[in-house]
Amino acid sequence: SVLSFSTLRRIVVQAPVVSSLTGRSSSNGASSAAYFTVGDFQTNASVSGFATFSLTGVPDGVPIAYARLSFQESSLSGAPDTDLGTMTAQHVFFTALDSSAYNADLLAAVPNQVAFERSKGAPYTRAADLAAFVADDLANRAARNDQTQARVRYSTATDSDGAADAVSVSVPSISLEIHYLAE
Repeated sequence: SVLSFSTLRRIVVQAPVVSSLTGRSSSNGASSAAYFTVGDFQTNASVSGFATFSLTGVPDGVPIAYARLSFQESSLSGAPDTDLGTMTAQHVFFTALDSSAYNADLLAAVPNQVAFERSKGAPYTRAADLAAFVADDLANRAARNDQTQARVRYSTATDSDGAADAVSVSVPSISLEIHYLAE
């Protein structure tokens, strides 16, 4: 009997941002692809960030080892991490950056929410592993326009204190690094 084995290689790709579907949308209906903000405004309107990436560079059927969504904070207003709880990435699907994205249902694949980690020092970055999101979106790539999407928000929409508690993000810093295994 002959034994054979293969060694899988780790391939790393930077998924391209879909800029028209990356930005922010708020509970009052205002949306913008020019800004990415997470938290609440002085008006107590809640705001969520949205990140959309093309999966065209990832082949069908490959195991996803890791998919790191990360971004750099450009400014911080108030105390969102103290006042609004945990910042999470939520697995959603939407076709326009508007109130439908803000209100999109979580997708059924589990986990459909992942907490962000924040770097210990400036410049502050946030990161979350979206491997499960990417794997599910690849399995449904035609229905999801060959994209993976995340809504970024805090566990508490607003603390209703009339003061802004928000993280603003440098839009060009938003990235998704996907690691997959191939022969």
